[in-house]
Amino acid sequence: MKNREKKWGEFIQENGRFFQEPVIQTFLAVDDHWDLLKAAIEQNDLWASDQLDQRFEVYYLRVRMMRYIATLTRLYVNTYDQSKRKQRSLLTFDQPVDAEGEEQLKQGDYTPSLELALDDAVVREVPEILPTEAMQRTYRSFSDTRKNVMHFYTFDQLNDKEISGILNCTPQNVSKTRRKALAQLQGS
Repeated sequence: MKNREKKWGEFIQENGRFFQEPVIQTFLAVDDHWDLLKAAIEQNDLWASDQLDQRFEVYYLRVRMMRYIATLTRLYVNTYDQSKRKQRSLLTFDQPVDAEGEEQLKQGDYTPSLELALDDAVVREVPEILPTEAMQRTYRSFSDTRKNVMHFYTFDQLNDKEISGILNCTPQNVSKTRRKALAQLQGS
């Protein structure tokens, strides 16, 4: 009896990593499977070993099928979502807008121009939106690069990667410059 327990204990120690695998843990959570494994190891029971092998094959096939179905479902949902987003985002700019008594305008005619009018550009300067004189002075002391980063970030709402493309530098450099500028403005 002690020899069997010793054999079982050695098997558990030698295969510790095996028993830590999630698939093995869930398979052995069924009491009957654990008993079959113990019988196969302690008593060299070939019937228990065969039963364990057959049950594990069926179990592992089910696990793989569930994973496959979950992957297919996730891919299908993503593809479906992307196609629906594309359908929603398609705009028909050439379709006339109903306007009684007015010349036929198209939806594209109602989209705003990307260029700012001169008046808008003057109104949207960074120093004018800063609440205190100290912040305005701090902003005026910034280098041209720092001013450009703040302008692109604040008014054009560009991200670091887009700004880095304009200024020919890395996104990390843009982020660092922006953070330092904001910290200086907050300290004013």
